[in-house]
Amino acid sequence: MNEELYELLQDNIWAKSNPYKPLWLHLLETGIVAQSLLELGSFRPLAKELQRYLLLTEEQVYQWVGYMASVHDIGKAFPAFQQQGAETKIPALLKEHGLLCPNPDGFRHEAYGEEKLYQIWKKQGLFGNLRERHRLAAVIGRHHQGKKTAVVSNGFGSKDKREEIWTRLQVELEKQMREVFCPENVLPKHYDAVCMMLLGVVVVADWIASGEEFSHLPPLRSKQQVIDDTQKIMQKFLERNHLLHHAPNWEIDSFTKLWPNISAVDMRPLQRTVEKIFADEQEMPLGVILEAPMGCGKTEAGLYVACRLAQRWGKEGFYVALPTAATANQMVERMNAMLARLNDPQAKLMHSMAWLHTDSEHNVQTEDAGEAELWTSPMKRGLISPFAVGTIDQVMMATMRVKYGCLRLAGLAQKVLIIDELHSYDAYMSSIIEKLLSWCRVLHIPVVMLSATLPASSKEKFARCYAYEEGHMDSGIYPAVTLLYDDKVSRQVAVAGSMPEMNVGIDCQPLLGHPDKVADFVVQKTKNGGCLCVLLNTVKEAQDTYRIIREKLPDYPAMLFHARFHAKRRQEIERECLAKLGTDKGKRPSKLIVVATQVVEQSLDLDFDYMISALCPMDLLLQRMGRLWRHKNTLRPKGMTEPHMTILVPEKEDYGNTGYVYYELLLQRTREELKNHTSINLPQDIPTLVQRVYEGAPTTELQLEAWMSYIMDKEVKAGAAGVQELPSPMADKFCLYDDEDELFSDDETDFLPAKTRLGEASIRIAIIPQEEFQKLPKNGRVRREKAKEILSWSVSVSANKLKLENKTCYGGTQPWKGDGLLRGLFVLPGNNGRCGFDDGSWIKLNDEYGLVMKNARGESL
Repeated sequence: MNEELYELLQDNIWAKSNPYKPLWLHLLETGIVAQSLLELGSFRPLAKELQRYLLLTEEQVYQWVGYMASVHDIGKAFPAFQQQGAETKIPALLKEHGLLCPNPDGFRHEAYGEEKLYQIWKKQGLFGNLRERHRLAAVIGRHHQGKKTAVVSNGFGSKDKREEIWTRLQVELEKQMREVFCPENVLPKHYDAVCMMLLGVVVVADWIASGEEFSHLPPLRSKQQVIDDTQKIMQKFLERNHLLHHAPNWEIDSFTKLWPNISAVDMRPLQRTVEKIFADEQEMPLGVILEAPMGCGKTEAGLYVACRLAQRWGKEGFYVALPTAATANQMVERMNAMLARLNDPQAKLMHSMAWLHTDSEHNVQTEDAGEAELWTSPMKRGLISPFAVGTIDQVMMATMRVKYGCLRLAGLAQKVLIIDELHSYDAYMSSIIEKLLSWCRVLHIPVVMLSATLPASSKEKFARCYAYEEGHMDSGIYPAVTLLYDDKVSRQVAVAGSMPEMNVGIDCQPLLGHPDKVADFVVQKTKNGGCLCVLLNTVKEAQDTYRIIREKLPDYPAMLFHARFHAKRRQEIERECLAKLGTDKGKRPSKLIVVATQVVEQSLDLDFDYMISALCPMDLLLQRMGRLWRHKNTLRPKGMTEPHMTILVPEKEDYGNTGYVYYELLLQRTREELKNHTSINLPQDIPTLVQRVYEGAPTTELQLEAWMSYIMDKEVKAGAAGVQELPSPMADKFCLYDDEDELFSDDETDFLPAKTRLGEASIRIAIIPQEEFQKLPKNGRVRREKAKEILSWSVSVSANKLKLENKTCYGGTQPWKGDGLLRGLFVLPGNNGRCGFDDGSWIKLNDEYGLVMKNARGESL
């Protein structure tokens, strides 16, 4: 090959073809973008973690990461990729000189680049031995996730001159990047930690450098001009997207500095306890569990602990993880009020419908444009923004086999993680949370966990993710603050001081599964007025009970609240509930019935005069009690002298639909325990009741059988989660390289509930008018504003109950499948919210009842 041809190729090989961008330029820009993310952006805390594991100075970390990011696309220097650029000079040049790749199909430039980098580093004597080089090169091979990683044969022989010219180009590109960034020849002390953080930075840097900000810059510039231009662009990009490094100006050394509206005199015992613990500046736990009853100021205490841990571990924000979208919606307002006082950026909201909130967008020109668009949308951007509030599933995905889980881990590494309602997750989800905690430990992500009713066995499992000695936990200490460390045994601190007590009267009625009888009972209880909650365990039971109550009490104000309303209507109901039953007494009605499912069970600050609840496990039943007489100085109905809850139990041992929602053993044990009580004292009885239901040994043969079934089911669920989880972090391995299992494809989108629960799979649907449906484009893509409009009318539904793959709408119309921003959404044509199917079944979205589904026989689903 002559030198003239080599120079022609060197000058023309491309990274982006329309508009044209030279490969060297994209590599250099990506490296500088990565440096800017660490030095100027919200990824700054990752630089501190990388210092810890690479034993480098801060400046050396920027150089090392910049180099690794800059060589990410070196595999594009090969004809199998280059001949795709029809808009460039390269295809004709390759054809003229016989350099076309004979077999380009299936070629993956990142997988090819991984192998070529290994060979270059080996020749240069860089980055350790065979295994060590392969692990670092694997970061490059996985920056486009979910793609086949097998390197397709290049079609040239090992001694073919055509191979030599490309190897020379690759070596030259790597040399240019190494001369710019001057990386230290070091190896990580912990491969999983370093490689996962590095991968997250490389992916984000590649997406940003592939964005419109960099698409129209002139290619003919010196390297120094490129560096200067890129740094200027990144400064503006980070400012515009609220991603600038923002070391919190938290001069917080007392609880009242964070919460000035709570005086020292008014602080609750839990709040005083955490303030005393963290007055010791040397106190640096990585995990903190706050166990205390409902309504005792846990949220404020948890955020105070998070602030103190952020100061000490060099973190720049929080992620507050909650069980439901409704609780996240309420929490984000409280968080933002706190952040406004601190002059910090406002928190992003992250859950399945948070995308509906307006925000700026970033257009990306890369093969992963779809994922990049979703990740830079408001919902997922929260993971790489300093502050976010969202559902627990968004962070659980960080340790599951999904695309770009590395971004979730890298985003969390900037923050303190706060997990609320820790008790509320089943065995499947708890297994994933345990794995998440193990990764948080190696990445030094402090975690604050809150619960009122955490079983001792669950607490011990979470504690084992840190330094722990068997049998070290004392379940008799309650309320308690448990401190979990990376390098020393955990300790428990009892909360000193008395807490307000509330005696809740209880009675059990054998009405479970009988909506008509429940409605009759409600009629009796409304004679003196008041705000009542009827809390049921399934949407169908709630809809049926509400309908009968409306028939029997047409003039008594009532509302239905469950998860199967379309997004827009659910937000309206949520706001109405909080307005009428929240802390503002001026808006509280004298009469109201709320028929609801578990959406009101946790974290929502609602106050009912009386509650009728379907039987559920004891810890959740106690949570429901926390919505009774919650606020002081609320005017109660005449004759109502104490809080009271009626619990709906089965006539015999048939738990009906409730038995499909909760373990029957826990239902049986809860029911047996309730027989011994006419009242429950909160908080005094909480730990005893929870332990008796969850920890007590079986006493009869029937109980033993149920107990074994319960334990086996939990193990099966934990095992099922384990199949989908990443391996536990290892110091001498990179799990995405050393693990033989393929990563699962990540089908979750901004608009689907996360696939972390073992229960029924769900899909999201929207019913729109027939005339609007006919205008939808065949490719499944619509503009952003139209996507928001459609999503506001969407609802999540069981995939088993609505099997759309087997259904055709009336008139032979097939459901429309969304793509792009609407990926995973099914849109159906309807009249007044009703869509019928050719098998005689139908569904309807109703503002009062939510989604109503009937099968061909007219039976409700």
